[in-house]
Amino acid sequence: MEKQLLVVEDDLDLCQILREEITERKPDYKLIFAHTEAGAKKALEANEITHILCDIRLPNSSGVDFARHTQRENHKIKIILMSGFPDERELAPGKILGVSHIFSKPFDYDELVQAIDGEDGNAEEYFQLHIDFVNNYIVYPFDIFVRLNASKYLKIFPKDQQREGDNIDKFYSQGIKYLWVKKTDYLAINEQLFVPVRRNLLSVNKPIPFALYEYKEFNFKVFLDEKALFTKEHKEVCKKRELKTLYIRDCDNDKLLSYLDKSIEEILRDSETGEDEKAGQLNDYALTRIESAFFNPTAQEIQDLAKIQKNMTQFFASSKTAINSFFEEVQEEKGLYQHSINVSALTWGLFLQIEKDREENPKTAFKDVTFSNNDTKEILCMAGLLHDLGEISLKTQALEDPEKITEAYIKEKHPHEAANLLREMNDIDAKLIEVVQNHEEFCDRSGKMKKNRSQLSLFAQMISLTNYYDELVTLKDLTKGQALMNVKENENKFYKKLIPLLEKLVQQNHSL
Repeated sequence: MEKQLLVVEDDLDLCQILREEITERKPDYKLIFAHTEAGAKKALEANEITHILCDIRLPNSSGVDFARHTQRENHKIKIILMSGFPDERELAPGKILGVSHIFSKPFDYDELVQAIDGEDGNAEEYFQLHIDFVNNYIVYPFDIFVRLNASKYLKIFPKDQQREGDNIDKFYSQGIKYLWVKKTDYLAINEQLFVPVRRNLLSVNKPIPFALYEYKEFNFKVFLDEKALFTKEHKEVCKKRELKTLYIRDCDNDKLLSYLDKSIEEILRDSETGEDEKAGQLNDYALTRIESAFFNPTAQEIQDLAKIQKNMTQFFASSKTAINSFFEEVQEEKGLYQHSINVSALTWGLFLQIEKDREENPKTAFKDVTFSNNDTKEILCMAGLLHDLGEISLKTQALEDPEKITEAYIKEKHPHEAANLLREMNDIDAKLIEVVQNHEEFCDRSGKMKKNRSQLSLFAQMISLTNYYDELVTLKDLTKGQALMNVKENENKFYKKLIPLLEKLVQQNHSL
């Protein structure tokens, strides 16, 4: 079979150099060039591509996303990424399914061609499955793993083991939503792979760019064909059948995320959609996005969380009652992901209370604080979303070493783990990392790093307070009154001037 190499690179001068260097070393290769993701996808359709060499950063798109999309469509294509930013080499090949190498520019052309022409190496490839899919089996048809890090996997259930009681449910309780199988097993599965989608995220009377399925009697059955309209009648059918969740094919997950990004923006702009409905859909959207990011914490996934921040800040700024509506809608939701979203929203509300206090009280303790720009809002919202990023990583590692990585260990180390994950990525604001790392620190030195108030930024003090409060409500099931009482009893832990502002915020939002 003829080897066809697709080069995806927007630098025309580099394209010419690559043509010359690769042709000199491998004259039998057919070289095809594209300069955008759209052009690359057209080239894939028109040719029998066997290899891809792709820049990580493309005009208005990501080479990582293109690689992920390509592997879902054709697992046999060998993909190599290249980058002009050396830090991106930290995106180890195991972190991006199907990518065999990542080269930093300028690179050694002999090594590059050897990587293109050589075998993929000894590293075994794994594919990610949503836990709901795994839970559908009575007997597991493949070995099932958890990912401990970019290159290490731990087998938790062997092939042919029968599913028993809560052996999957225990992962739900730990917040683990994805498991892994070997590539060879993945390709041997004869049926489609499916992932869940919340029904509330589907826009009425809009075409759905993917087929929808319902799960019934151990089978996935088509509920709605691709590109068909999701109507009010479909919504009513879902309600009657109590279908809170539908499913899409795993290969359509990128389509789902793109659809959701566009859909939520339209919903928030729609004057006919009620504020409560907007709040509920915004929360469901945020849960979907944050779940994806926590289980695949690449730079691109973290950047995608900024879309949550953008939509949340837009919604909260739309009216004085928007944040009230949001908490009315989410008061029954529990779990780590909801906690992260709540902390983000609470910190935004605390920020608004500080701004209001500055306007109404000339002698306010916050009179000299200047943080009314968009960067501040972004950092506060993103810090709320990301503060517990390290928990999932450590809970997964605990499956390998439960004696060392206990609940107490996770509680102590997860801020540091999250900060390290963020430092490994490009363009993460140092202020954001400082807030995430210090969100369990307190003004009375009772945190693990024994820092006092003078060593903590105001941002970190705000997140420390909102995290402490919402952990009591969302994760420990205290009422808002009980949680506020606990905060007041431990007031020395916090910047005391913030507590009355949190209390005002909570009292305005009765569901808190």
